[in-house]
Amino acid sequence: MTAANGIITASGDPSSGETVTLTFSFSFTSKVVEKTISIYIADALTLDVNPYPSYSSSSSVSVSELKLIHHTNVYQRAQAKLTVSFSLGSVADVLVTNFQVSNYNSSDTSVLTMSVVDQSTINSYLVPVSSGTTTIRGTFGTWLTSNAYDIDVSASPYALVSSMTLSRSSSIVTGIVNSTYDDLNLKVEFDDGSIFDNARDASLDWISVDKYIDFVSSITSEISVDALGMMTLIGNSEDPM
Repeated sequence: MTAANGIITASGDPSSGETVTLTFSFSFTSKVVEKTISIYIADALTLDVNPYPSYSSSSSVSVSELKLIHHTNVYQRAQAKLTVSFSLGSVADVLVTNFQVSNYNSSDTSVLTMSVVDQSTINSYLVPVSSGTTTIRGTFGTWLTSNAYDIDVSASPYALVSSMTLSRSSSIVTGIVNSTYDDLNLKVEFDDGSIFDNARDASLDWISVDKYIDFVSSITSEISVDALGMMTLIGNSEDPM
């Protein structure tokens, strides 16, 4: 174990339960502080796949199939996560959050690839390419490999939209003529239980909302709405739309 610039780095392959004492000294005083740290070796690595984008309770939903979204040429996506566990009961499981010491791979990249959007996090996104089955695995360091996780990518049956809810913080639009408003929230639920909390969110840049949703204003002379759900105030009216 080494310490530099306040960062402690473990190295080697110590036995579980080994302890290391760190000594901190200050150049402007004679005080010395010691801290004993216990080191435990991870015994197992578990790979799970959850829906993407995430929604309430999605972390407990395991995904084994990614479908083509109806009326689009885009497949559903998911996110992988790795959890390290220890044989010692007193040590809690740890969710891996450092991509620099971990990785994922797909056995058939013509079916599905793994994309890490943010190198500072281990969250890896499953990006389907074509129909088929592939097996993904994760690794941690040089000594742990996760369970094999099979993913089916399917063009049929489709992922069907089962319900949609359009909302806005206020039902009243105020402003000068030609003002634009980009604050509509569109919640989309699919028949497999997956949810887009806001289908207009920028994080869903892999599937533009105009590919499967049509926005329509009942009075276009007062408020118009474009293909992405952006509203423009055209006139003045007290009638609901």
